[in-house]
Amino acid sequence: MSKTMQTPLQFLKQQRPSKQQRSSGLRHVLSALALCVAVAGFGNSAMADEAKCTVIEIKATSGEGGIDAELKPITNKLKKPPFSAWKTFQVVKKHGVKAPHMKAVSVSLADGGKLGLLYKERNDAKGSKTRLRIGFTLDNKAGKRKADITLKVDSGDYTLIGQDADKDGSSRLLAISCAIK
Repeated sequence: MSKTMQTPLQFLKQQRPSKQQRSSGLRHVLSALALCVAVAGFGNSAMADEAKCTVIEIKATSGEGGIDAELKPITNKLKKPPFSAWKTFQVVKKHGVKAPHMKAVSVSLADGGKLGLLYKERNDAKGSKTRLRIGFTLDNKAGKRKADITLKVDSGDYTLIGQDADKDGSSRLLAISCAIK
């Protein structure tokens, strides 16, 4: 009943699977890896959505004239302070922008400035509206950063951002709405 002692190399050679077994095992490992990559990619696609944003440039003045018909969705906001200090609101330019998740987009404004938008996060809490976390940067025409803010807003609701006053005494506002379907 004596067993002969094996060297570690002899032991490993006995335990080594055949070439056919090794290639079969490799196929299983590669299949499992491909499945993991596919599942991981599919899981991220839910967050890879994009927000469809509308940016409206508005000229606000204290003279009589009323609110432009295109601003109907934000009329109530414009009638409340601090915006109620102006009496006339005219659309200067309207932009449609697609903001992919976590990719900054830039909008060139009529006054030469730039608005940066960054759709950061989506929150679909049960029983409440979809909320978005969006970053805004506002640069003047000289390239100087005037604002850098992040807000949580209801999907489809408008946010108003004030800009510098123009030389003629009027002010510029931005009405920004981003929505996810």
